[in-house]
Amino acid sequence: MVLLHGHPQTAASWREVVPALARNYRVLVVDQRGQGASPAPDVGYDARTRAGDLAALMRRLDVRSAAVVGTDLGAHTAYALAADHPDLVMRLVVLEAVLPGTHAAAGPLSAPHIARHANVQTMVQRTRGHEDTHVRDFVCAGRDPCPYPPDLLTEAAQSLRQPGHLAGAFRPYTPLAQAADKPSRLDVPVLAVGGERGVGSLPAQSLREVAADVTEVVVPGATHWLAEEHPAQLLAALEPFLARMDQRSSAPAR
Repeated sequence: MVLLHGHPQTAASWREVVPALARNYRVLVVDQRGQGASPAPDVGYDARTRAGDLAALMRRLDVRSAAVVGTDLGAHTAYALAADHPDLVMRLVVLEAVLPGTHAAAGPLSAPHIARHANVQTMVQRTRGHEDTHVRDFVCAGRDPCPYPPDLLTEAAQSLRQPGHLAGAFRPYTPLAQAADKPSRLDVPVLAVGGERGVGSLPAQSLREVAADVTEVVVPGATHWLAEEHPAQLLAALEPFLARMDQRSSAPAR
């Protein structure tokens, strides 16, 4: 299983669900380029290039196929991996995200922060020296008290202070803010999960435009931050979907 974070996070954001998943699966928790422990080059932040990074990593680790779980911007990477490297993806899980180029994406991808974050130079100038404030404002969104784990807020801000990482965190928004082509169809089972207080059923609506086998889950009362604030509910959504994968892989050959 491969887990891909969103903005402004790192691999640490999955910590509450990894122990349970690791009881049954080999789990790869990945820092995408420009974030966490990964390098921050000046280019290559579109979803297909990030998916190429992931494909190279999986092949280097001799991972022949996996269930790939992406949240937020990480879901775009996960979709691109399934589209460009279908041999590597046996199950796709999209959390709190919609696919650019689908009808369902029109509202979410017109959100003001998309265009604002796409102006990378301005965002870097505005955020440098105020990384903690950016992370808290973005994640907590005025919630007081904020239920997001405070040490994860600190960890995300520390990541942004690394050389090149502040720009790396915003660069994926530049292609996201541009007009997108219609996405390719997928021939892989998909689980689309939204939070009731997040984007709700929109992930499933978006994925049904490109895939025939889509399971929809809307987590009651949940926010955008499923793994960090609602880990038990997220695991409850993942387990039956992954069990289908296990049943298929253990079925006798015919």
